[in-house]
Amino acid sequence: MKKVHRRIKGFICVVISKLIYRSKISFSSIPVLEDKIHLYISKNGNIKIGKNLSARRDFEIRASSGSILIGGGCFFNNNCTLVSLKGIKIGENCIFGENVLIYDHDHRFRERRGLIKDQGFVIKEVVLGNNIWIGSNVTILKGVHIGDNSVIGANCVIYKDVPENTLVRAIRSYDFIKI
Repeated sequence: MKKVHRRIKGFICVVISKLIYRSKISFSSIPVLEDKIHLYISKNGNIKIGKNLSARRDFEIRASSGSILIGGGCFFNNNCTLVSLKGIKIGENCIFGENVLIYDHDHRFRERRGLIKDQGFVIKEVVLGNNIWIGSNVTILKGVHIGDNSVIGANCVIYKDVPENTLVRAIRSYDFIKI
């Protein structure tokens, strides 16, 4: 019964999204969605979602002026966010842990006299291959390419390319300070 309820929410999301965004968004099939799915498309942005997308609560896709392409069979856990000014491409059968963030841009900050918020952005496409597992609390930054069959462990910040068939894990170190 719960899956039927999630399919109905997915259908409603598709209908409302098509009414609001028309040709700027496309779905290959009805996604399975939980509560609070947020879709934002502005300027020249567009979103294309493959077959059998499944997403839990607070999944946010924001295509400001870029495109977001999500391949078939992908699963997004709670609180995942994709924000694009240029392009984010996600292959097929990828799974994402909770609180995953993917950005294809960073703020410029070189001009010392100007406000950072007024300096614009550095923008580079993000590409994720097929059959990738992204652990919880991972942030993927602009320009990154992650190869097929790779695993990104929890709490990593990915700022450079990851070859296919690679495991990336955060190295933890603890400093103890006597107080």
